[in-house]
Amino acid sequence: MALSEDSRETDSADSYASSLVQKPPVISQPEDNKEDEEDVEASRWVNWEDQILEETIPLVGFVRMVLHSGKYKNGEKLTPQHDKIILERLLPYHPEYETKIGYGVQSVMVGYHPDFKEKGCMFIVRKDGQLMDFSYWKCIKGLIRKKYPSGQIEM
Repeated sequence: MALSEDSRETDSADSYASSLVQKPPVISQPEDNKEDEEDVEASRWVNWEDQILEETIPLVGFVRMVLHSGKYKNGEKLTPQHDKIILERLLPYHPEYETKIGYGVQSVMVGYHPDFKEKGCMFIVRKDGQLMDFSYWKCIKGLIRKKYPSGQIEM
């Protein structure tokens, strides 16, 4: 059976294509070093997304509970325990933190946003008596930017 030039080209292309999908050859290393190298390699890779979610999901859930559970009425101050969570774990990551807290924070309260009357909002009650609304989403984004390497997450 004589092969035409066309069929030789096809056979050549088919063998090239099949070589692309084959697994590359594995170069074996002595068994005693293999596990150590895998451990080192695994320790270099960090799943940032899992770490970020582990930290932020409970905070978001907490804020939503405060705003939407009915536990707090409009204008009501948070309990000291809830105050502490907001002031220590969330608010410091707001991009305008210094401006928001002024000369100090007396408490945190729940209210309605001044521009979006139907939306629940949290306010800082400053020691000078001023109320400052703040976005908990800006705090969450600030937390991610500050605590996790830049370039890992796009927001």
